[in-house]
Amino acid sequence: MASYEAHDPRDSTRERMLDVDFTIDSYGAPARTFCLPEDSDPGEPAEITLEAAFDITGADVLSLLTTEQQEAIESEVLENFDFDGGEDDWDGDL
Repeated sequence: MASYEAHDPRDSTRERMLDVDFTIDSYGAPARTFCLPEDSDPGEPAEITLEAAFDITGADVLSLLTTEQQEAIESEVLENFDFDGGEDDWDGDL
């Protein structure tokens, strides 16, 4: 399970944050655009499922959020989360 600190969509000042736990259902696929038009592919976005959203008190408020608020959190996670994990593929061999 992955986690991300997202803005609380109930707070119009965007000062409050939620600690969001989510599972990654799909990492998506990159678009193929540098080819002939008939071989191009628009790609697929990553897909996630929100599991929990904890406020400053530690309470899980995910069930209290509207569908629109949950979608706002999902959008923020999909736009800002590092799905590569920042890991380097180099194995140390030259």
